[in-house]
Amino acid sequence: MSAVDKRKLRGDRVRAGILYYATQIASRDGLEYLTFGHLAADAGIARSNIQVLFGDKEALQLATNEYGIAIYFREVVDPAMAKPTPWEQLVAQVEGWYAFVENRTLPGGCLIHALSNEYRTRVGTIRKRVDQHRADAHARFLDLLEQAKSAGQIHRDIDVHQVAFELTSH
Repeated sequence: MSAVDKRKLRGDRVRAGILYYATQIASRDGLEYLTFGHLAADAGIARSNIQVLFGDKEALQLATNEYGIAIYFREVVDPAMAKPTPWEQLVAQVEGWYAFVENRTLPGGCLIHALSNEYRTRVGTIRKRVDQHRADAHARFLDLLEQAKSAGQIHRDIDVHQVAFELTSH
């Protein structure tokens, strides 16, 4: 039983390492440029090992998207949501996004922004996931704005729907 656990742990570490490189490539060059061969060269791992872990290119692309979102949450959303008030949470998310991009946490900046542009005219699972992440961000901002308004932290005449739209329409 422990041998299986060790293999799983090792596999999870390898997978995370591959996704780190994949996210770097995707943020800079786009998901279409992300191939098993290119990733294998960057990560220093055999192409066949990557194929065994992910199966096909779309599965790799989807996993890369999710990994990039997890980085964003770890670096921006989670720390912002730990702030004590809705207004502070909102400000921390906006400032955190700018810092995330400016500090080149991912070499291409914001992965979802890049993928939104890359997949804007396409259909499929990747486009749906990108759209879902954008919708989730919009809902998160709208909720915080509504909470801040209810708490008297922003002016009562503010159109929270318009502000949420402007914050997430990049």
